[in-house]
Amino acid sequence: MLLKVLFDNRYRVAVPSKERGAGLAKSDVEKFMGSAAAQNGRHVVELWGLIQEFSENGSINLTRPQFHKADTNTGLLRFAKGRLRVYCMIDEDEKLVLLTGGLVKKSQETDDKAVMSANAKWKSYQAAKSSSDIDFRGEE
Repeated sequence: MLLKVLFDNRYRVAVPSKERGAGLAKSDVEKFMGSAAAQNGRHVVELWGLIQEFSENGSINLTRPQFHKADTNTGLLRFAKGRLRVYCMIDEDEKLVLLTGGLVKKSQETDDKAVMSANAKWKSYQAAKSSSDIDFRGEE
């Protein structure tokens, strides 16, 4: 599994990625944030800031509205700013935050597709971890 490292501090924040030419393709999260920037530019910048803050210090400086459980059954967490949400799972053993997707909030309910997608990516990560098949790469 190829993981693109976005932040590497106390926690390593990464996204599933693929090779594209000489570099790495944009992840689902990067594509989401790019498309959301047109109408939510300030919130996109602040959301990246929350994710970087978590990378540096964990959740200690984040409020519950900024970072909280999205699904109690799966351990899915979310960063939130305005109507923007970025979902993640955390591997505490590896100090890894795996960003799994993002969306613009439209209702009070957690999006089932976001939960299913996050779970699929998490299972892929766990399988790759157990077979020592993870390749971490920085942004190029």
